[in-house]
Amino acid sequence: QADAAAAAAAAEAAAAVEAAAQANAQAQAQARDRAGGAAVEDMEAALGRMAALVSKKEGELQGTRRLVQKECDERARLLALVQQLQGQAGAGGPSHTVVPLAAMGSLPEAQEASSGSGSGGGSGRAAAQRDRRVVPLERRPGGRGLPPCGRRAGRGGDR
Repeated sequence: QADAAAAAAAAEAAAAVEAAAQANAQAQAQARDRAGGAAVEDMEAALGRMAALVSKKEGELQGTRRLVQKECDERARLLALVQQLQGQAGAGGPSHTVVPLAAMGSLPEAQEASSGSGSGGGSGRAAAQRDRRVVPLERRPGGRGLPPCGRRAGRGGDR
């Protein structure tokens, strides 16, 4: 009977060890599922935030498109008004004819003015000629020149 009791106890211990191993494996699987579920939940939350940001940016883009369209319509209206007024003012002679918008882009004056150096009026060629005639202070007779950028006279400048 002692052997039978020992065998029964050993069987119970083996069953308990097996049950503990199964419970441990199940707990580890649940922990992996929870960790994976938490990662999935984090990704879903990030996707939700990104979707909200995209929606906001789409709204801003639509607003900008409406504004651009409104300004284009206003410019077209004003251009038509200017052309109408030019036509009314020039009804007396051929010198006041209305220049079509497409032709304005091909005028040499418009191209020269748009390619100017921005240093004050005039055509680009005239500004370039003016720039060539400028003589730096260092090259002028008796001129000491200006100190280099970032330095003041008397503090290590070119004296």
